[in-house]
Amino acid sequence: MTDKEINNALAELKDAAAKLNAQSDSINEIIQTVERQIAATNVGLELWERLDDEELGWSKLNDRWCFVVRSWLEPEPDDERREPTCMVHGPLLGEPRTLRIKALEMLPQFVRRLTSEAREAIKIIERAKALVS
Repeated sequence: MTDKEINNALAELKDAAAKLNAQSDSINEIIQTVERQIAATNVGLELWERLDDEELGWSKLNDRWCFVVRSWLEPEPDDERREPTCMVHGPLLGEPRTLRIKALEMLPQFVRRLTSEAREAIKIIERAKALVS
């Protein structure tokens, strides 16, 4: 690769990075808006979905419902523990940009699944009420 090719490639990267940085400010705004809207429903149900090597969840963290990222640490073969250990990374808003962008793609599906879980919880509660009526 010549100096000219490297300089051209770096110029293209600089341009792409500038555009990405301008757009990425909206990532957190979108996530925060969706978090506020879900929290306002008071759905109060925890839900986890696979997101690459981690899981994206709607969960209560530090007394606040928000999107949370966690992963699972598998035990070593000689470890006495037989179950994986949950490692909570923290709020989605604090995760790397790449993960937050991937989370944006799955937000509509995530909200639909949370709605489905809420409807299922309603059915379970109604069946339980019928038992004691």
